Amino acid sequence: MPLKLLYTDLTRFPCDAAVIAADESLQYGGSVFGACGSRAGMSLTDELRALGGCAAGEAKTLRSREAVSGLSCKKLIVTAAPVWRGGDQHETETLADCYRHSLEEAAAQGCRKIAVSLIDSGVYGFPKDIALETAVQTILSHPLTAKLDVYLVRFDWHSYGAHRETLAELEQYLAKRLHPAQAHPLHDAFAGAAANASAFFRKEKKSDFAAPAYMESGIPAECAAEKASLDERLKQLDEGFTEMLLRLIDERGMSDAECYKKANLSKQLFSKIRSKPHYRPQKETALALALALRLDLDETNALLRTAGLSLSHSSKFDVIIEYFIDRKIYNVFEINEALEQYDQPLLGSE
Repeated sequence: MPLKLLYTDLTRFPCDAAVIAADESLQYGGSVFGACGSRAGMSLTDELRALGGCAAGEAKTLRSREAVSGLSCKKLIVTAAPVWRGGDQHETETLADCYRHSLEEAAAQGCRKIAVSLIDSGVYGFPKDIALETAVQTILSHPLTAKLDVYLVRFDWHSYGAHRETLAELEQYLAKRLHPAQAHPLHDAFAGAAANASAFFRKEKKSDFAAPAYMESGIPAECAAEKASLDERLKQLDEGFTEMLLRLIDERGMSDAECYKKANLSKQLFSKIRSKPHYRPQKETALALALALRLDLDETNALLRTAGLSLSHSSKFDVIIEYFIDRKIYNVFEINEALEQYDQPLLGSE
């Protein structure tokens, strides 16, 4: 039969095998992964751990019936999905491998009716059009598709009970904390005066100004004293972003790999941060690391300040992050699902 596209809850869809995505450790994933874990319970978590991970693009089948208890599928296949890094690191080819190996795994298990989640369309950062095009072309071109009933499923985030409650609560949280921008007449007045002064001085020629007699080598004595004072202040800078980040990782007894994987960052990006003492990350990167470290709001803001950043109630993105930190929810993939619902930037690699 031809490939069918559905928009439904994969956990409730009756089929011989359901295919979901996770990271290479098989311990973390997006909304479909979380939904399956919530419905199947610890038996699923234990068997995923027993599988011992999976190479990106490969797929493995969970063997026990207990692992799929609470789900409507007879078997569950998990594939290690790639994270989008801009498109130049073979992400699309690896994503295609996820579908190929999942279909081959399902056929090897004697399955006919297969429900495949639309991999990488959310928290893994793939542009939605590329994710969908890759899925459709790969499945349709695979020789096994002619012998299988394949359903490509887009998960409905709103339909899943736990997420629906979170979304409703998040709506209320946003309504309470987001405020319309306030005008600052004094600030505007000073800004106008500064602009006028700047325009005036741009019209004057440097030759119109004679250096005062008390200047030595063209530098007033007062300025020289101020420069010396500034030099002293610059010698007493607080710790920078990289220094604070590495200190927090050590204090929490984490390894670098554990931290950047939980933050959904590439090893290459983390190595760049570690090697540059004055690295200035994007806000999404800094917050992803704060979540990986399970920082509270005060600690998160302290880390952000070292990069010249902060959380603000005038930003929907910031308030969503604050909501999850308030509730001690630190799973970057789960938070990215909520951010996606509000068309906000996703956390993770720059």
